[in-house]
Amino acid sequence: MKRKPIKIALIVFGALLLLVVLSISFQNVRRQKAAKMARDLCKSSLRETDLKGKRAVEFFQRNKDLFVPALIGVLRDKNQSEVSKTLAVNFLAERKDKRATLPLLALLQDDNWRLRFFAAQALGQIGSKKATKGLMQAWLNETQNDIHQENGNPWAVQREIAIAIAKIEDKRAVPAFLKTYQNESEEIQLLSAMVLYKLVEDVAYLSALADALHSKDYKIRGKVIWTLGDLGDQKIIPLLQDALDDADSRIRDIAQKAIEKLKTRSNLNNQQNP
Repeated sequence: MKRKPIKIALIVFGALLLLVVLSISFQNVRRQKAAKMARDLCKSSLRETDLKGKRAVEFFQRNKDLFVPALIGVLRDKNQSEVSKTLAVNFLAERKDKRATLPLLALLQDDNWRLRFFAAQALGQIGSKKATKGLMQAWLNETQNDIHQENGNPWAVQREIAIAIAKIEDKRAVPAFLKTYQNESEEIQLLSAMVLYKLVEDVAYLSALADALHSKDYKIRGKVIWTLGDLGDQKIIPLLQDALDDADSRIRDIAQKAIEKLKTRSNLNNQQNP
């Protein structure tokens, strides 16, 4: 009689163990399928005729919990193309999921400047302060004479890193930007001034940016306006309005687009936070 309860207990235990094994197996199958679907999605053109891309979208609509981990898998896969990784970064940026922070920081070390550019941009959109330390290190790397300066478009990457830190608004970044504010490169000085103005709200840095709008180099004027337009600070609009009177039509055009971008962002924020 005593053996019967033991036998029943063993049967129950065995059944529970089988359920656990089946559940793990099922989850593994789901994750494997999600990984494949993410690769297909990031390779697709997202057109109606692209059946693989369409199936991937439908899969993730039903399995939303797997979307972010699968995209992170694309970022970590060394065999994925630049285009696939760029699409994965953009999808992650749109979702603003903080789980993507560490993989995106790792991408800031990539030799491909375009991937570093989009990774920095995505980190700014996600807005996690956990990214500050990695962004600061990337900023110092990008503003020094290392391998990243020897190819691609270093200013574009520097700009996106600076904007990301300004958006995150973490004052731990102040020392790094005080250091580069003394850099001999005028472009790096101005990006540093922009971040410092955002973090410490010292009008001296705003004055430096205002002075740059009168630079003899139209490229400097254009870069400052373009960057301020992406900063998202409404207090910058009066400064940009002065640039509407610039003698160069290209600068006037950039200023107009920057102001429109800031106003559009302001309206969206008002709608989201009535």
